[in-house]
Amino acid sequence: MDSKENSSQGNNGNRFTVPSLPPIPASSQRRSKWASLFDECRAQAGLWRRTVEPFRPTTAAQIASDIRNAWRRDPQKMRLRGMLEGERWEAVWGPAPEATDPDQCFIWLRFISDGRGAESDSPPALRMVPSDTAIEYAW
Repeated sequence: MDSKENSSQGNNGNRFTVPSLPPIPASSQRRSKWASLFDECRAQAGLWRRTVEPFRPTTAAQIASDIRNAWRRDPQKMRLRGMLEGERWEAVWGPAPEATDPDQCFIWLRFISDGRGAESDSPPALRMVPSDTAIEYAW
């Protein structure tokens, strides 16, 4: 009997696998980059922030719309992880002033309210950033 036969015999005839439990992950909950982005913006409420990551125009438009309208959605149906129920955000999208590729768009967002203040059925009025105001980047 050669050594290959001996090793498979000692493993109940299994040549390719052995019984073993999978490792327990250190953290069972994966954190979304959006949750981190929203946390950064909440920490600096009222300031416009721009994503560092570029998006295609259609994606940027959809994400900005989702951010603006998240306060209306059922929390169980949120499209972006990290948004909290009742929060109000302003969001716009477009190419960065320094961008050379028109297919690279960014999202500017600003945290307005956590939803615990006076309730309203209308979104906050969108207030654009004056051109001489410095924009802080979100990540």
